[in-house]
Amino acid sequence: MIPLIAYHINFSKDYGKPCDVYSFAILFWEILSLKVPFDGYDYEKHAKKVVTKGKRPKIPREWTSLIKTLIEDGWSQNPVDRPTFERVCKLVSGEFTFATDRTISQMDASTSTREFELNVILKTEHIIH
Repeated sequence: MIPLIAYHINFSKDYGKPCDVYSFAILFWEILSLKVPFDGYDYEKHAKKVVTKGKRPKIPREWTSLIKTLIEDGWSQNPVDRPTFERVCKLVSGEFTFATDRTISQMDASTSTREFELNVILKTEHIIH
């Protein structure tokens, strides 16, 4: 559970919506990558590398610029630099709803879940540019 918690919570600093945005960004990365962030980190390693030094999971090159920006801004070391949840919701719901509707209609029975997820990401990139 440590990776999803913003460092403010870990160090008893002020908790607010930016902490939720951080958690969302980490969770969003985990869902899209199908990997566990900071796998194998104990509390001390997490505190040193993630909290103090600002280490974040690697974002794959093939992810769209919107997704990269949303995740990177969401897990910014400085909470003031994180987007509001209103902005996050607007970007995610608007872009993915359109991409998903178009992608579902183009899927066939042999398309795997991972292929579908990648299609949504790639379609979203085309919508944005």
